[in-house]
Amino acid sequence: PAPLSMQVRVIIDHSTSMNHNPIRAAIVAAAAVNLACTELGIPHIVTITPDDIRVADQDSGERGLAMIAGSFPAQKGYEDAGKTLAIHCAELLAAPADLNLVLVIHDGASNDEDVLTRVCREMREKLLIIGLYIGSSSADWSELIETLSGQFGADRLIVMPSVDDLSSRVAAIIRNVRGE
Repeated sequence: PAPLSMQVRVIIDHSTSMNHNPIRAAIVAAAAVNLACTELGIPHIVTITPDDIRVADQDSGERGLAMIAGSFPAQKGYEDAGKTLAIHCAELLAAPADLNLVLVIHDGASNDEDVLTRVCREMREKLLIIGLYIGSSSADWSELIETLSGQFGADRLIVMPSVDDLSSRVAAIIRNVRGE
């Protein structure tokens, strides 16, 4: 059988709530996905909210990595994650692949949570949208998990203290969605 075609989008929440450790982890995760997709020849885009600033893709090379690395600290207190997700979902559906993956690196503090949640629900059967939170637990840990689960779905959420196991966690979700 022919290999599956795949497209990947990485959306980085770039709001002030992500400043310091969360944005650093997001940058490492986005750079890792960018490098993996480039190496494997997978069409992809890494973008930063709130203005859908596309910083890397399969053709950007070292410039793309530099743009990802230079994406902190945030200057805006909002991120429009739902609006950005809707734009990328429409683009992915216009040029379908066997597997369309959107990785949203996010801390749960969303100014357009209703839009984000609606888009995740509407696209659930069409695209694989995964919410990713990278950071240490806090006093509000259960509240954060509840918020992110409400936005992305508990089965489409990865919460981890560091990016160390990111590739295996994403692969496990893809296998689960595909019924493997």
